[in-house]
Amino acid sequence: MNEVLYSNMKDEIIVIMVKDPRYGNVKSRLAEKLGKGLAETLYRCFVADILHALGSIAHPRVVAFTPSGSQESVEEWIGTGIPLMEQRGSDLGERMKNLFLDLFREGYSRVVLVGSDIPDLTADLVEEAFSVLKTCDGVIGPAMDGGYYLIGFTPEGFSPSAFQGIEWGTDQVYERTMRLFLEQGCRFRALPIRSDMDTVTDLRDLYERHGDGPSGCSRTIACIKKHAREVLA
Repeated sequence: MNEVLYSNMKDEIIVIMVKDPRYGNVKSRLAEKLGKGLAETLYRCFVADILHALGSIAHPRVVAFTPSGSQESVEEWIGTGIPLMEQRGSDLGERMKNLFLDLFREGYSRVVLVGSDIPDLTADLVEEAFSVLKTCDGVIGPAMDGGYYLIGFTPEGFSPSAFQGIEWGTDQVYERTMRLFLEQGCRFRALPIRSDMDTVTDLRDLYERHGDGPSGCSRTIACIKKHAREVLA
């Protein structure tokens, strides 16, 4: 863990989960259509837009990275202005579970994890998630593809089973997680549905929503415009 994370302890914390793009294998479905280079460039834009949006709120932030051993590379990419912590676990579910456990041990009372492929994520939506956690055990943000883009818990309501027995990367992730919440008696609330950027169609839809005016996902929109022949044709 980064010492900066603990020098300014607060009740709430936002965790942005990222993959180091230098190791490849980011946005594989986009890479199949657009090539690995453009997929990596877009991914970096997604993360930059999310960090910019979340930089406007008071809650402390931390970037949780994978794979193991890539901290130096991630620091060069993200910069030194935000603390880093390494994701631990053999799959996505175990890594998310361990992030919650680690931060609850450090005394945080509300922890919200967000993914790295929702470039139009807004500060208001994350603020709403923290507000939900003042009265509920958990909060979740469903994605159009059947997954989720955000999940948060309080220590008292945390349910490790929400990350077990899930077939990650399928369109059943959100539905299965909801069933686990109900089975555990977890008091939860769902946020508005959003689209993550997995396919060229997702990028085109994002451009239709934000391409003609001021946007919180300006870096991603600029990249789409620059590569309009590949993305929008």
